Amino acid sequence: MMASDPAATMPETNVDAGWLYDVTHTGTSLAAMASEAQTVIAMRTLGMLGFWPMGLGENTQMIMEKPAAMVQAADEAMRATLQGLRPDQVLGAALEPIRACTQDNAHRLTRLDIWDRN
Repeated sequence: MMASDPAATMPETNVDAGWLYDVTHTGTSLAAMASEAQTVIAMRTLGMLGFWPMGLGENTQMIMEKPAAMVQAADEAMRATLQGLRPDQVLGAALEPIRACTQDNAHRLTRLDIWDRN
């Protein structure tokens, strides 16, 4: 026998419809961060070998930026966890400060005017 109302046979769920966007956004941010990080690694390696122009403080910045970004990421992850957010939201919160660094580095190192600075 077929039910007259298909919606009546569907189980009720309490899933927020925005979760798919959040998961997709977090995954896209992870992919973008990985791409930017690889770009930065390549540019800095080429710079240390003398094939790509870099600013004078680039090597120092390369070392000093990581602890600050990791502390910020841990802080954001802890805040999101204590707020009771989903794991993908915790990861997204932790990713924001790291992504800000990789995005800034990739933008700075791939500018076209970099050739005029040295």
